[in-house]
Amino acid sequence: MNVTIEDFTQADYDHYMSYAVDGYAESNIKGGRWTKEEASTNSQKQFDHVLKDGFKTAGHIFWKISLDEKQVGAFWFYQNPNNLQNAFIYDAQIEEEYQNQGIGTHAFSIIRERLKTLGVHKIGLHVFAHNSRAFRLYERLGFEVTSYNMHYLID
Repeated sequence: MNVTIEDFTQADYDHYMSYAVDGYAESNIKGGRWTKEEASTNSQKQFDHVLKDGFKTAGHIFWKISLDEKQVGAFWFYQNPNNLQNAFIYDAQIEEEYQNQGIGTHAFSIIRERLKTLGVHKIGLHVFAHNSRAFRLYERLGFEVTSYNMHYLID
C-alpha cells in the first residue's frame, strides 16, 4: 500500500472547500446543533472566521492523503504557535470508496510521525456522536475520550 502525505496546493484547498463547508453544515444538523435553515450560513461563517487567510492561515496545516498517487483524503490540523506541543485535528477524511481498507490507519501512522517532527506531543479532536465509524477508528488508534456533550429535545 503506497500511501503518501503531501502539503495542499491552492487547487487542493479549493477542491476541499467545495465540499467541506457543506459537510460540516450537515454534521451539525445531524448533531442537533443547527437547524437546516441556518446550517449553511453558520458553517461558512465558522470557516471564514477560522481560515482568514485560507489554507495559508497561521498555524493551520492541510495535507492531502494519496494512494498510489491518487488523492483519496485530506487532513487538516491546527498547531498553536504559542503551544507547539499540542495539535488539534479539524478534519481527517478518506473518500468513502477507500474506507475500510486500512488507508486511514496507515495515513495516521505517517501523520503521527510528521507531527512528532513538528514537536507535537498531544493531539486533540472532536467527533460528532453520529459518526460512529470515525469514533471507532480513533479508539483503535489510541485516542481517549476526554468529555461528552449531550442534549435533550423537548417537544
